Amino acid sequence: MKATKTESEISILLNELRLRVPTTQAKIAASLNVSLPTISRWASGKSQPDNRALISLKSYVEALGVEFADLLERLGGTKAQTIDEVRE
Repeated sequence: MKATKTESEISILLNELRLRVPTTQAKIAASLNVSLPTISRWASGKSQPDNRALISLKSYVEALGVEFADLLERLGGTKAQTIDEVRE
């Protein structure tokens, strides 16, 4: 199955995050309260997070600080239009 643009962006974001923090998929999974296989599927582009998971991922990246703003912009390029709608 070919990855969609959204899946590719999430995959790139997760892989860049792991390199820059540095952290592991297991630590990200624990922080987002999802399983390790779930993070692995997102990182490989085999599946994508739902809106609630995107909100958690955005909050996780925001908590890391302003030096990760570019990752938030990338996250904004995915399902971002619906992230703020879900919060409301």
